Amino acid sequence: MCRNIRVLLNKVTGTLAPSKANQAVFDRAVDDLAQLTRGLIDGMEVRAPPKNRDEEKAKAKARSIKRFGG
Repeated sequence: MCRNIRVLLNKVTGTLAPSKANQAVFDRAVDDLAQLTRGLIDGMEVRAPPKNRDEEKAKAKARSIKRFGG
């Protein structure tokens, strides 16, 4: 499985909008990818509790002060 976005046979790239002739196929592919992604996310096991942005920001600031002084 390729984890990088690359051109595949000069067809698969970061397409934003297909031609009208390819719109239906493009929409179906987007729906299929969304469904696969949802299945992947729903199937993953998460053991860590959710992070709190304010707490993480405070920890980062404390690390910065320890490293660079304050």
